[in-house]
Amino acid sequence: MSWLPPGHPGANIAVVAFGGCFMFAAGYLGGGFDRALLVGIGGAWMSFVVLLNVRARAAVPPAVHDSLVVGSAARLSLRVLRGVMVYEQAVFGPLGPGYEERRAAARAEAYRMAAHDDLPEPVRRAAADALAALDHRDRTSGVEAVALLSTTVRAQIGGSPQSGAR
Repeated sequence: MSWLPPGHPGANIAVVAFGGCFMFAAGYLGGGFDRALLVGIGGAWMSFVVLLNVRARAAVPPAVHDSLVVGSAARLSLRVLRGVMVYEQAVFGPLGPGYEERRAAARAEAYRMAAHDDLPEPVRRAAADALAALDHRDRTSGVEAVALLSTTVRAQIGGSPQSGAR
């Protein structure tokens, strides 16, 4: 049980004062009064900033938190699209030394990203279809499946294919 409730202004003052006093004592032991004064002021400021950060995080409404989560899903969807497109380039791109190793590495990375737990279900299905088409090395169905994945990702992040949203 706290001696002051968390929302009480005195609790904020107590946290800042404790941080300043603690750092003042540490500074005094490390180099005298002048250093203690500077370190104490820095400690009080640091306590104040930490206190504001904690209070700001607690004040985030659920709707804002949900939009941050959706933003995370959008970034993940874009990463999956990029991984599948790299694999597409490895399958249909120019041949050269180390081709099979690069293709295998691109395939493994694309499958790893497409299997992420937080990936939205429509993107997961479109990525699975695109990866299956690319595994068959059929250029027509592979290109169509990657285009469908791109459209699905754009719809997931809120942009239309015509708007050019990124």
